[in-house]
Amino acid sequence: MRGRFLGVMAAGLLPLAAGAVTMETVAVGNLGNAPDPLNTNSVPGIGSVSYGYSIGKYEVFNSQYVEFLNAVADTDTYGLYNTSMASDARGGINRSGSSGSYTYSVKSGYENMPVVYVSFYDAVRFANWLENGQPTGAQGAGTTEAGSYTLFTSGSSTTNVSARASDALWVIPTENEWYKAAYHQPSGSGGPSDNYWLYPTQSDAIPNSRPPNGTDANSANFYRAVAPANGINDGFAKTLSTSYYSGTNYLTAVGSYSVADSYYGTFDQGGNVWEWDETIISGAYRGLRGGDWVDSEGNLRSSYRVDNTPSNEGNSIGFRVAAIPEPACVGAVLIAAVGLCVWKRRKRSL
Repeated sequence: MRGRFLGVMAAGLLPLAAGAVTMETVAVGNLGNAPDPLNTNSVPGIGSVSYGYSIGKYEVFNSQYVEFLNAVADTDTYGLYNTSMASDARGGINRSGSSGSYTYSVKSGYENMPVVYVSFYDAVRFANWLENGQPTGAQGAGTTEAGSYTLFTSGSSTTNVSARASDALWVIPTENEWYKAAYHQPSGSGGPSDNYWLYPTQSDAIPNSRPPNGTDANSANFYRAVAPANGINDGFAKTLSTSYYSGTNYLTAVGSYSVADSYYGTFDQGGNVWEWDETIISGAYRGLRGGDWVDSEGNLRSSYRVDNTPSNEGNSIGFRVAAIPEPACVGAVLIAAVGLCVWKRRKRSL
């Protein structure tokens, strides 16, 4: 069973829903764009995507992830919940009860902050849950372990993840999909001459590190150790290490930098939390993009990529999702037409 489109792709903003959780997405057009001529960690040619797709307007946030946990993790077989979500100042989710009857709730004030302490495997399971229509039940093939991806396990340990299914709707973005949404803007539409910005705020200038605001189109949540040091954690004169390990939450609610979006309309692709992407780098490692609240501006740049073991979890790692419509849906202007495209996909999967 597949999730349903509930919006209009041509309008740019595409709210997508499948059950209790609604994922706000933005459409990414300009099909077949050329790659960025700037090398990324000596890897050329990133950012070209030949098809239309949509991507999360925001990072997945705590209240969305709590719905997921309450649906499938009363017995948390595959560790979708990390106890640091409760104990760490950046974590935003509490758990009550015992295995078999766990329940989950959001810490007060953390509802719209990005979920952290999520592995790549957790992110994939969330995408599968969306793909399967947000079912309730044990973690298995019909809920979290199959759908857009198939997860392979040994006991309670995840050993691998399959490639994206050819008819997948809800996915973790590839590096190209994530990169294009963050940095691409055609020169003919006001972008730079090479069609790619250095930062995901439609700018080649270093963003301002300052608290959330609705006035500065080039600002983000990151650590700036040099003048002007006016960010939400810079101003407390903390070193990188004390900032990271202190008991202060420096995360910001998604979209808080309300005029600092990318060309396609995404928020926080620079700063706040690192975001998993689907691309395999350095053997079994998965990509991370965008920088975070505790790292410097260099990590926000298009030229910077990192990778990590897919099981890694931390207080600066989160994710966003993407959606891949049927080819016939790209550019659709009627809700009914989009719904029909998704229905065809659902019917094929039965």
